[in-house]
Amino acid sequence: MSLLVFGERGQVGIDMQRQMGPDAPFLLLGRDRADLANPDACADLIAKARPAVVINVAAVRDETLAAKDEDYAMLVNGTAPGRMAEACAQIGAPLVHISTADVFDGSGDVPWTPKDTPGPLNALGRSKLVGEEAIRRAGGAHVILRTSWVVSAHGDNFLTLLLKRAAQETRIEVPSDQISAPTSAYDLARAAQISAIRVLEDKSLSGTYHYQSKPHVSLSNAAREIIAVAGLSCEVIDVETRGAIPKPLNTRLECILTETQLGLRSPDWRRGISYILNDLGQTV
Repeated sequence: MSLLVFGERGQVGIDMQRQMGPDAPFLLLGRDRADLANPDACADLIAKARPAVVINVAAVRDETLAAKDEDYAMLVNGTAPGRMAEACAQIGAPLVHISTADVFDGSGDVPWTPKDTPGPLNALGRSKLVGEEAIRRAGGAHVILRTSWVVSAHGDNFLTLLLKRAAQETRIEVPSDQISAPTSAYDLARAAQISAIRVLEDKSLSGTYHYQSKPHVSLSNAAREIIAVAGLSCEVIDVETRGAIPKPLNTRLECILTETQLGLRSPDWRRGISYILNDLGQTV
């Protein structure tokens, strides 16, 4: 299976490289060769490479950046995935695309299903929703995987930033009203690859799915667990979410369809955290 992947230097892209190894038949592209701010160039790359399947794990994922420059976020998260999907449809190659639970408004206290109506609260969620809609309009086989709270040993994310703060401070405030589940980039990379194989073998599986770790947990309780496992003594203080950028509080995702159709079970996020801490050189 020839595989073209966008997002070489992102969290998921890095872990995907580690899983596949140097001899796997795949081409992984970073911004230097495939800048999603140039959607037509990305589509041209697909047309020239003619892969069997394409995976897009590249995106603007920073809420602050998206809020400051929503046009740029729309270009990268919205227009580029749509052009990729159009190019994929023309050569008959399925597209696997990573999206986010932030396409929902975060109301209520029950998990969102793939059929629930989106209603993003911020620029990041809006741009990701535009990307989803563009992929569906393209008409080709695809798997859109919505996820949440992606963490890894690479770059800045909730886990790495939390560990830095917990090592320097004795008390930190973490929102207790945000409920979801940390999902490791390693697990997400594996899920994207398996989804690619499934939809390549059976294009009737084309659609939108949810992939998230379990069990659901508040952000503050997740922080306590991570700090404890890392052997740090920082105290976590529960606070309510605040800030200029509105955030969805409930990003629980129902993953039943993903398990029954794609054969992907939700991993325990605590296992993923242990793997990441070991990756960072901490014995757990």
